[in-house]
Amino acid sequence: MGDQGQRFQHTLSKAVSLGGIELRSGKSVKLKLLPAAPNTGVHFLRVDVASSRGTIAARWYNVTDVRSGIILTNEYEVSLSAIEPLLAALRFCGVDNVLAEVDGAELPALDSKIMSYVESIRQVGIKTQRCQRSNLLILRPVALYQGEKYGSLLPDRVPRITVELDARSAFEGRRSFSLEFDRTPMDPVTQTDMRECDIVGQTAKTDAKINSRKNFETVSMGQDEQQIAQLLPYLADQQLRNCLIDCVSDLALIGARIRGHLYVFKPDHTLIQTLIRKLFHHRAAWRMHTQQTPGCHLDPSGRSRPHDASAVNPKSRTA
Repeated sequence: MGDQGQRFQHTLSKAVSLGGIELRSGKSVKLKLLPAAPNTGVHFLRVDVASSRGTIAARWYNVTDVRSGIILTNEYEVSLSAIEPLLAALRFCGVDNVLAEVDGAELPALDSKIMSYVESIRQVGIKTQRCQRSNLLILRPVALYQGEKYGSLLPDRVPRITVELDARSAFEGRRSFSLEFDRTPMDPVTQTDMRECDIVGQTAKTDAKINSRKNFETVSMGQDEQQIAQLLPYLADQQLRNCLIDCVSDLALIGARIRGHLYVFKPDHTLIQTLIRKLFHHRAAWRMHTQQTPGCHLDPSGRSRPHDASAVNPKSRTA
């Protein structure tokens, strides 16, 4: 996918169906991924409940529980869990807009998890849409401590995620891995906004934290966003690999591509979701950048506003 392809939104070329079981109940569940209109983002539709109540937007403001994985809940108290592998697969494959119909309270547990989704998406292919992608620019550092755990979102011209974990023994150092996403050139306005700023009391801490780590193993996704999905199953450290996938899925719930650096030490969903909420609380720390394309809108809080909401569900909540 070239630079121009990375600037525009994508959806599936056609529908794809998958099946499996719910881990908690053991019941069989069916999942169908459908193409969706530009700017609708990722929505889930529980087809086992009334159609007017079953739509759940894959957004951070719908996260209601993270203790055993992300649980999304809509205004009708309809919930869905086990969404992380799908969200990460969609991000790795460059899919922005999709409607996922499911007939249970969990997405199916697939044999190879994320790669099963990636292969299914590859089989049907993706298509470019007429609207350009939105970027959430991180303008000032935002940091969060939760006991030993630490997370920060930092300004960076290259979107990246860095995960660091404790050493497994006294004879080795901390484990770390850094993942770079697309390097699509920024327009002049965006470059001007990507300046180093301060949130009082945070910059010194975040800079010291990052600069003290010198030996990150870094992988760049380059122009083909699916390359890293091929690599992940072979990342020997399973805990590190799972943390990366969880970080990607957490950031996907923002609903826009982040132009910045997520650095986390001993991450979990609680840490990252709290960090995302802290980011949006600090209005000066971010800016939503969207090229003006007719019919494309995005709310400043990061919540998508479908130009044609009926393409997802006539009564879906989009703001």
